[in-house]
Amino acid sequence: MINIPQPGFDNLRDPAFLKTVDDFINGRLANDAAHELREQLIKDDAATLVYVEYMDLHAELIRFTATYLEEGSFASGSAWNSLIDTEEFTKRKKFRPGHLAGMALAIAALLMLSGFLFPWRQPLLQARSDLKQPIGRCVMSGAVVWAETFPGHLDEIRSGERLHALQGRFELHLNSGVTAACVAPVDVEIVSPDEIFVHQGELCVHVPQNAIGFRANTAAMEIVDLGTVFGVRVKNDRSAEMHVFEGRVKIRQGKSAFKEISAGLTVTANEKESAFSMTSTAPEGFRSSFASLTGISETTGGMQVLSTPPESVRKNQLVTESTACLLLERSNVPVSSELILAAARPGLYDAKHPPELVRISPGTVVTSYFINAQNSASTPAEGTVMFDRPILGLALTGSQLDLTDLQFGHPAVRYPRTGEQAASRGTVFGESADEVEIFPDGKTLRVRMGCSAGSFDQIRVFVADHP
Repeated sequence: MINIPQPGFDNLRDPAFLKTVDDFINGRLANDAAHELREQLIKDDAATLVYVEYMDLHAELIRFTATYLEEGSFASGSAWNSLIDTEEFTKRKKFRPGHLAGMALAIAALLMLSGFLFPWRQPLLQARSDLKQPIGRCVMSGAVVWAETFPGHLDEIRSGERLHALQGRFELHLNSGVTAACVAPVDVEIVSPDEIFVHQGELCVHVPQNAIGFRANTAAMEIVDLGTVFGVRVKNDRSAEMHVFEGRVKIRQGKSAFKEISAGLTVTANEKESAFSMTSTAPEGFRSSFASLTGISETTGGMQVLSTPPESVRKNQLVTESTACLLLERSNVPVSSELILAAARPGLYDAKHPPELVRISPGTVVTSYFINAQNSASTPAEGTVMFDRPILGLALTGSQLDLTDLQFGHPAVRYPRTGEQAASRGTVFGESADEVEIFPDGKTLRVRMGCSAGSFDQIRVFVADHP
């Protein structure tokens, strides 16, 4: 059991807690201690406040390092003396009095937080190291038109860089494990592996459990993630909208108290107003960035991407007028035992031309998607989806779906019980109105599902874990 100090007003100067936060930010904390710290951030607003203030300090030190420090300037004692010698410091051409004041405030804050009880040189050295080391990469989805701030090294993003795109889509993959799908026009600044600032545009963020505490800030609100998927949109007037798809976040304006927001809620804020506006409306505006975040490059026709999982996909539980519903179920899951699926070779398959079977070996890492169609209209559901990775196989029969529900189904969704309605769950096999077509690129799937008059069709799609 790791004893993590309980933060509060009297513990803001506690060096043990601050060192724990610093180790967590820099990836040096053991898994059990990191879990306890995450629980603390979820339950305790005082802990969240200390964490946020320390993150602000860390970001300011990175900005200070990027703006002022020459290569090797922290290597000698004379450089450290010059930090204290204001007169000598301001004589340097690179430093201006206004910036010097900001630097002095950062150092003063650091000294206050640490209580002079642990070395204050280390966070500055860490900030300098963070500035020099790549903290992630940017992956473009097709052509992207960049503004004047075009990043010249997309495979090595560093703290302090700003990505401003006028057209197209791209994803940020940070070393902390965070993924952000951005849809242009968008302008986002990479503050650190644990923080971004959204100046304009739309993006969706997935934060795994080991990166809880990630921050996505705007001029109108500050967002601290508690392990979730959320979307952010900043308009030209700097007003912001945030929607939680899964999990929870904490938000605040300025220095006000944090407020916890759970899944399904949308919050809007304006930097000139002190109150949030909160609704439970569907996040239709985040459709593009959410689809990109889930590994879906494009959908056409009657294919609808679900941003939140339904409670149930049993018969008569997810009825639409004329569309097929597409859901990301599980990401990057290793296959525990051999899977026998319908082959994913390019071609058009129907009841008279069924696909061959393929075996997926244990240990293969896959991501699973679920397509459900039960329509109130008399016409079949037909649509196309393009994934960003190759399709490995399809679960088309009732038995294939039954056998893969437990390991690859979404944990929040109720699926038909084993054997229940098994014959009618599947697609293509034994159903004359159904078609499945895999395009020559191996990533695009077209479905035609005859699912009217009370019947329903389902498909589970397995894609690879790499392009």
